Amino acid sequence: MNLFTVLILSIFSLTTFVYSAECSTYHIVKSGDSLWRIAKKYKISLRELYKLNPYLRKKKFLKPGQKICISKLKKKKNKVQRKFIVYKVKKGDSLIKIAKKIGVKVS
Repeated sequence: MNLFTVLILSIFSLTTFVYSAECSTYHIVKSGDSLWRIAKKYKISLRELYKLNPYLRKKKFLKPGQKICISKLKKKKNKVQRKFIVYKVKKGDSLIKIAKKIGVKVS
């Protein structure tokens, strides 16, 4: 019997994480602001504030109008849905031919 039923998993269930280096929340420094007050206002630690703004370690003073990153964009989880395709192998078929017919890569 030359016909086999092949179950091809066309799209693997993968969870990918998209990390973004962009800042989602900023604070514009006002006269009298300090890093401690800014951290307290946004309920984050000074350590986190320095981590988000490494250049602040070298600066001794904040300037009014200066833009400080308060939080980065959150991680996004993108789930790829599973899709199963049933294909009956015909005489003369190869993995490459089958992959092209159903629109997947051989890898």
